Formats: sequence, C-alpha cells, structure tokens
Amino acid sequence: IWNEILKRYFETDDPSVLKEKEDKAIVVGYTRLLRRSIRRGALDSEEGKQQLAYYVKEIEERLTRLDNLAY
Repeated sequence: IWNEILKRYFETDDPSVLKEKEDKAIVVGYTRLLRRSIRRGALDSEEGKQQLAYYVKEIEERLTRLDNLAY
C-alpha cells in the first residue's frame, strides 16, 4: 500500500525518486518520534534509550543519502 501511495502521490514509477521521497518521510517521521519519546520519558528506561538509538541510527543512515528535506 505504501509504495502505491507514493507512486500515485508523486506521479512517478521511478524507484530512485520514490526511495528519496521515502527517505525524507522517514527522517521527518523519526525526528517527530524522537521528540515525542523524549518528552514522554524515553530517556528514563533502557528500552526507551534503545528505541531512541534506533531512530537516531535510521535518521543518520538516510541523511547520508539526502542533501535536503524539501519535497
């Protein structure tokens, strides 16, 4: 479903364009999750810290491929 939504929304079947758009959406989404999780006390538990570390890793990985977050 996700891939079809991206294809229709951005009106393209180009895998490189779709991957870039997906990476941007993930960076924005995980950044929001980071903020929310921290505000809700994720730094107070080991499980929360692991969750935050996962978000940071995913964000950093995608930022190496992106030069901006503009759509």
